Amino acid sequence: MKVSVTDRLKRLTGENKPQASAEDQKRAQLDDLRRRIESILERRPGQTPPPPSSEPCRQPIELMAVAHGEEIVNRFGKFFVAYDRVEQSVFYGRNRVRELAALNMDAAAVLAGDPRLAALAHGDALYLDTETTGLAGGTGTLAFLVGVGWYDETGFVTQRLFARDFTEEPAMLAYLAELARAKKWLVTFNGKTFDVGLLAARFTMNRLDDPLSALPHLDLLHPARRLLGHRLENVRLVTLEEQTLGLRREGDIPGSEIPQRYFDWLRYRDARLVADILEHNRLDVISMAMLALHMTRLLAEGVQAQDAEPADVLAAARLHVERGDAERAWHTSTLRHGPRWRRSAHARDRGGGRGASRGLPAGWPRPWAAPHPRRTCARCRRPPPRAAAVAHA
Repeated sequence: MKVSVTDRLKRLTGENKPQASAEDQKRAQLDDLRRRIESILERRPGQTPPPPSSEPCRQPIELMAVAHGEEIVNRFGKFFVAYDRVEQSVFYGRNRVRELAALNMDAAAVLAGDPRLAALAHGDALYLDTETTGLAGGTGTLAFLVGVGWYDETGFVTQRLFARDFTEEPAMLAYLAELARAKKWLVTFNGKTFDVGLLAARFTMNRLDDPLSALPHLDLLHPARRLLGHRLENVRLVTLEEQTLGLRREGDIPGSEIPQRYFDWLRYRDARLVADILEHNRLDVISMAMLALHMTRLLAEGVQAQDAEPADVLAAARLHVERGDAERAWHTSTLRHGPRWRRSAHARDRGGGRGASRGLPAGWPRPWAAPHPRRTCARCRRPPPRAAAVAHA
């Protein structure tokens, strides 16, 4: 049987195949559409794919297995609280926790720019830090973890209030309000810009009174920029820990990963997903207390403060001047150390300190210019009252 050239060409090109039915064409289009959707979902940033069906899913573990705490029940519902206490004798960076008992409240009032703090006690402070579902703020952002801490005679106490899902937020906020009412002033890191405003919105949305906004508030970010930012790459809390407190975290979760970790927790309910978040928040709260101790020492003790950097002392003196206390600024910047410390201060102020002494009045004592203890004279020993005249000259 002879086959024509036309039939051979149709056989090669597939033109002689029977036409597919309408049902087959529809099924093929749906299969193609599914493949396209799956490929798009795989390319989404931050998307956590489900475990492959060929591998067994690991068994989720409970929160009690990764944190010491309990479920709290009140009239608004229930939530989880993780407890921790750092003993008095424990070192946190270069300092022991018990040194927090000597935190100078007059210096804290200068840091905050709020004289009300001078009449309060350090034990009345509530340290606060939040972990949220995003950094945009607004009504759509949930503070799913609120870390609080305070100092007492046993050490530094921390509690992390954890909303295990969105329905537990009212109960968590009600408990936070009770803690805040028992304290007299608030300490945060960037809380004036973010944490306190966000919590105020959440209190309002849940029809609860907001006790935080009425408390005298020390936001450590702003004085940290003024006292320490001149010599640091940035003033993130982790950077301040390493460069100022002598503490380096190991295996800490980046803040950018925290929201997705919480969403994964909502899906899988595996406590290992939030264990790092709980520890991250605990360290943030303790670091705020030790940073407050360091900066109040700079203001109160000046060059005599532990681990005082020369340029930081000048920045502390400048802050005293801006607060209107020229006499305290004079005492802060008066040096009674050897020439090695003076040379270090001179080098920092001229180069690496990025103008730590900028803003001090003309004729103000720079640390390197102070007389050596054995080479003093009546002219060099300017009495503190004269500082006021210099400041207003």
